[in-house]
Amino acid sequence: MASKKLVYDDMIFAPHELKKIVYSGPNPFGFKDKMVNVLKRVLEIRSPRVWEKDLRWDTTDGSFYYEVEATKPFDRWTTLIFRMRAWGSQGDDPKKMGSMTLKYGGVLRTIVPYSHSLHKSFWWTYSYLFYNRQRQKYFEISKRMLLTIENAIREILGIPPQKVERVTVPKGAGFNY
Repeated sequence: MASKKLVYDDMIFAPHELKKIVYSGPNPFGFKDKMVNVLKRVLEIRSPRVWEKDLRWDTTDGSFYYEVEATKPFDRWTTLIFRMRAWGSQGDDPKKMGSMTLKYGGVLRTIVPYSHSLHKSFWWTYSYLFYNRQRQKYFEISKRMLLTIENAIREILGIPPQKVERVTVPKGAGFNY
């Protein structure tokens, strides 16, 4: 019998799916070389968990498109998925002005396989009594990590960073399903 799955997806920047940075200045594509190392350092992962999914460069007009994805596993069920896309234009000389739009976001995904209704009811009980609090902690950690990545990108581009504050979840507020 094929295993069924319960899937929970929580957007880190809800209600918005993505955050956006617009940059105009010298060498907008310069952040790309440092991006993989930033993701590995902040998310505390190794290279196999970072994928540069798409890289396009048009030599005729200097336009570019870049997409990267990274996954950070927390435990056997829950993973943070980070996605970022950047597009813009930069001439042949990196010292000249260029522009770029960058969008990024994250999803905290929990996948729980089950094979029958009894297993599913055990999961609901376990989730209600314990695991929802653990997912709240993962969510808080994920949000701080994504804001740290944003500040690293801003630092690379020379944009003033935003203050990263500890994200607190009020007691009693939780993931109610």
